[in-house]
This record gives sequence, C-alpha cells and structure tokens, in this order.
Amino acid sequence: DAALLSPKYFTEAQKSFKKAQQIYDQGGKLADVRKNLSKCMESLDLATRTAELCQVALKDVLAVRNEALASGLSFDQSNDFREADKKLAQAAEKVEKGDLKGTQKPGDQAAERYRKAVLQVLEQEVLPDAKKKLKNAKEAYTKEEYKQAEESLKGLERMVKDQKNEEFSVAGLTTQVNEGIEQALKQSSPGSQSGTSE
Repeated sequence: DAALLSPKYFTEAQKSFKKAQQIYDQGGKLADVRKNLSKCMESLDLATRTAELCQVALKDVLAVRNEALASGLSFDQSNDFREADKKLAQAAEKVEKGDLKGTQKPGDQAAERYRKAVLQVLEQEVLPDAKKKLKNAKEAYTKEEYKQAEESLKGLERMVKDQKNEEFSVAGLTTQVNEGIEQALKQSSPGSQSGTSE
C-alpha cells in the first residue's frame, strides 16, 4: 500500500494529479497538464519502489499488521491501531530518506501497538461477547455444562492477559481464542450431549 508505505511520494503524486486536473478543468495548457501528470507518474513510481523496499525493511511489523487485519477483528474504534499505523508511516518515511537503520525503533513501536490493539479488541469485545452469549443461553444448559464453559472462557481471558508483555503471534493467539470460544460454547450448547445417553 503505497499510501501507507511511501507517504511522501504518494502525497506528491496526489498533489501533481490534482494540479493537472485543476489545470485541465480550467482550460489550461495541455503541456502543463502533461507536465503535472508526468510528475505524478514519477512520484507514483518512487512510491511503488519505496513500498517494495519497505516490504523487505519492515517485513516483521508488516507481518504483525497483516495478521491483525486477517484476524477478522474490527479495529475501527482502536486508537492503538491508528497509532501503530502512524508509527509504521514514520518507519516508512525513514526508508524514503534512505535511513534503513532508523526504521527499527518506529517499526518495533508499531508492532507493539498492533499487538496491543489485538489484545484490547479480544479483551473488550470478543471475550465479553462470548460471555454474553453464554449467559443469554444459561437456562438451556445443565449446571455442569455452564460451569465448564464459563471456566473455559475465564481461562481464555487469563491467556490473553498473560500476553500483555510478550511478543506473540497475532494469528496464533486470535486462532486459539476463537477456537477456544467455539469449543466453550459448543460444549455447553443444547443438544451437545444428544446421542450420548439412551
């Protein structure tokens, strides 16, 4: 994504394109339109090449970001995710300037923020939603089934909290939590014992 990984050149391309469009709309010289479109294409080419370099220089933080996005979690309300994107853009700006060593700190900070955003969504949305689903269906289950599912969800909450100071795999954690929730709710769902006793 050139807008994220090469903000300077991408912005330059946008400005040149808008200027070309403005000149055209105002009936300006075709040569001026071509000149600005040419600048736009040059900037887009630089943005694309910089973005490709970022794919290598920032591969670890991009992997964390991509796993977070692929997790199916919603980060629309996450300040941490937005802050992580800002840190990633800072690291990308270092690449634009040719300062590959300078990418380390903002890249690490971005990865940390992406992980924090994942934990926040799991803690504040996903797990409470699972507990609510279980509670809403409490009457349909035996006491033992309900207690077992409740304990499973509490165990998942502890597991997520234990990750706060760790560098964890986003894909691994979100898969584990989702499977754990599915198993907890399944083990206590009506009919889960059907066919086991006659």
